[in-house]
Amino acid sequence: MHKIFRQHFRFHPLFHLLIFPLALAFFGVCVYLLAIYYNEGYGIELVYFGLLSILILLIGLQSRQVPFRNTKRIIRLEMRLRYLEISGQSFRHKEQQLLISQIAALRLASDEELVALVDEAINKKLTAREIRESIKNPHPQH
Repeated sequence: MHKIFRQHFRFHPLFHLLIFPLALAFFGVCVYLLAIYYNEGYGIELVYFGLLSILILLIGLQSRQVPFRNTKRIIRLEMRLRYLEISGQSFRHKEQQLLISQIAALRLASDEELVALVDEAINKKLTAREIRESIKNPHPQH
């Protein structure tokens, strides 16, 4: 598989190997302790710790969602501009017929094959993987 396609998915070791597993473990321990010690008078403290663990999980997940939303906007704007420069036509009508994963895959196509590949993706309802596999000349990512 081409280098550009391998870079398409990101793995963040700090988040995926440390922050999220620790927050999940903290939540699991709180649920376990709540189940064991609830009837012994520690209920309210354990509920507070349980809520704190849920809060930590949500903060971690939310911190990952905000950049994804911005990335989606940037991908759409980049494709609108690129499609307009190449074809002279607006991409908005075609964009509405495609999923963000398909648009992200189309980003990787070279200028020469982009317009035809957009039409093919819409007409044949290609998945993002099928689009990436049909790209012959990848567009350089800067």
